[in-house]
Amino acid sequence: MIPDIFQIVHNMKGLGSNFGYYLMTDIATSLCEYMRYKETVAEVDITIIRDHIEAMDQVNRDKISGSGGPEGDKVLLRLHKMVKDAAIAHA
Repeated sequence: MIPDIFQIVHNMKGLGSNFGYYLMTDIATSLCEYMRYKETVAEVDITIIRDHIEAMDQVNRDKISGSGGPEGDKVLLRLHKMVKDAAIAHA
């Protein structure tokens, strides 16, 4: 299941840029980095996945193209911090 989710997010990473949704690509990249070496559900923090998916949903729902400006930067900083903190905790 986790490899399937990773593959879907990886595809979204590529598609976002193709359509000018660079923030979507950046969010998907962050989630891919988090999930890259995860094999089972027990290895993931569902909160991190949920927050990334909610951010992607907002980009889609609000049609936020480009980088999303300052608000997009805030979202990315928050998501990157979550991923970094999880990596530190897991090390």
